Amino acid sequence: MAIIYKHIRLDTGQPFYIGVGEYPSRAYNKHSRSRRWKYFVSEFSYKVEIIYEGLDWGTCYAKERELIAHFGREIDGGILTNVAKGGKGRCGSYRPISEEQKLYLSQINTGDKHPMYGKSPSTTTRDKISKTLKARPVNWERVRKAVASKKGKPALNKKSIRASSLTGEVIGIYPSMSEAAKTLGVSLSNLCNVCKGKLPNTKGYVFSYC
Repeated sequence: MAIIYKHIRLDTGQPFYIGVGEYPSRAYNKHSRSRRWKYFVSEFSYKVEIIYEGLDWGTCYAKERELIAHFGREIDGGILTNVAKGGKGRCGSYRPISEEQKLYLSQINTGDKHPMYGKSPSTTTRDKISKTLKARPVNWERVRKAVASKKGKPALNKKSIRASSLTGEVIGIYPSMSEAAKTLGVSLSNLCNVCKGKLPNTKGYVFSYC
C-alpha cells in the first residue's frame, strides 16, 4: 500500500512538492530530495499534508501524475519543485530532458540558490563521509573487468599538453597531463590548474592544451 503527500509553503499556502511513499514517514523525511527542494526548505517554512493513504501502487502513481500535472512543475512554468512528472517511470529510469529544462535546472541551482551556497561541511560531517567511504567494500572483480576492457584502447579524454617557459619558448608537447608531469617533475594537480587558468605557472613552466 502507498500514500500520496504534498509539502505546502506556509507563507503562500501553495504546495511546492507532490510525493509518494510506502509509509507516512517518507513525507517527513528530508533525505533523497532534489537540490531545488532543499533550497525551498532552507528558505521557507512548510507543512506536510497526507492526501491519500492505503492506495495500491497503480492508483497511487496515477493520482500522483494527475496532481503534478494539475499544479505544474517549475520546469514547465508551474509551482512544483518536482523534476519528474510522477508515476512508476520516475524510479531509476532514464527520462530525456530538453535543453530548455537543463538550462532552467542549472539557473535555479547556481549561486545563492544552491542549498550549499556559502556553506561547508562540518568536521563531523567530513569524518562521517570519510569513515563511510573507507568502510565501503571494493568489488575487485569489477575493477579488474573495467581495467581489462580499457586495456590497449586509447583514452578518449586525453588531451595533448604544451609546455612552455616563462618567456614563451615551447619546451615540448606531451600526449597527456600525467606524461608531462612525470617528465618535467611537476605536480599533476598544479599542472592541471595551470591549464585551467587557476595558476599562472608551476616550477617555471606554463602549460596549455594543444
